[in-house]
Amino acid sequence: MSSEVTSPIPTADRPAGPRFHPAVRLLLMLLMFLAAYALALLVSVPFRLLGDSEIGGTAQNVVGCLLVLAFVVIGAGLLMRFVDRRPLRETGWLWTRSSLGLLGIGLGISVVIGVGFALVGRGLGVLEAVEIPWAELTTTAIVLAIIAKLAQAFALQGIPEELVFRGYLMQTLREHPKVALLVSTLFFGVIHLVSAGGQQNLTERFLYLIWPTGFGFCAAALVLRLRSLWPAVGIHAGSHVANLIIQFTGIAVEGPIGWVTVGLLYFLAGGLALIGHQWRPVSLER
Repeated sequence: MSSEVTSPIPTADRPAGPRFHPAVRLLLMLLMFLAAYALALLVSVPFRLLGDSEIGGTAQNVVGCLLVLAFVVIGAGLLMRFVDRRPLRETGWLWTRSSLGLLGIGLGISVVIGVGFALVGRGLGVLEAVEIPWAELTTTAIVLAIIAKLAQAFALQGIPEELVFRGYLMQTLREHPKVALLVSTLFFGVIHLVSAGGQQNLTERFLYLIWPTGFGFCAAALVLRLRSLWPAVGIHAGSHVANLIIQFTGIAVEGPIGWVTVGLLYFLAGGLALIGHQWRPVSLER
């Protein structure tokens, strides 16, 4: 893989290219990502004084999620400034008039795929129903659970992870869009080997990867097609929003059937998004 530097003499119209080999930049990206989470965990320790009550626990979780988001944005900004020598906005970290609609596209795709699979699977008898102890749940508990899940969906995972794995990674490989798509998808999938998603053995640990790899591919495809980070954020956060909706339906979707089917549906959606796509350098303008 060659460097993107096209000229040894930077000018106003042709700024200096990224420092270091792409592999080194990806390593620095991963280290920054891990450091941001570790620093957020450290800084959030004092907020444990909020207490163990329902409201205090939720507030602590939300603060932790927001700290992760803040530190990832700062870290991405430092990488862009001192390694890639480009402004942070070129990762897609900007909000325009079209951003909300593009975010909604990603959210809609994930909710349709996730909730649609759950409802069809239950109707066909492939998925089981689980009993929800509604009588034991207070309105406060339900509201706090929704707030915590939305904070996780957007501030902890959807926005920061997409900023790193779709925004930074794909722009640092911007001159090679097919490589950017492949590396972003595989890199994001592989790191989920350490995720705890209910896997019971080694086989299930690999089957589980089909889900994050699938929605990672779909997110990357939308970034290329729509030239924006926000549909990718919608795909990622929407996968958690879909799970939240499914939890209230009482349908059990965890397990190999769910991981594989939903992952393949994401691959299909991403493939459809790329039909007729012109493979030009990655640009996140919207």
